[in-house]
Amino acid sequence: MCVLTLRDAAGAPAIQRPSIEKYLPYAKVVELNVGQWVQFEATEQPNPELESWFEGLGLRSSA
Repeated sequence: MCVLTLRDAAGAPAIQRPSIEKYLPYAKVVELNVGQWVQFEATEQPNPELESWFEGLGLRSSA
């Protein structure tokens, strides 16, 4: 899973996406409308995405 941030000028999705698609063709890509520090700016946004990703990998039950 790759989390891209829409308000981080240094790591803009347009810069990162070509490499992700080339080297990680089956990656789940999530774009969040935050800056570089996701864990401080939007503490709850990544959690549902991570849980969904874990479930898709069979690493967590949906119960």
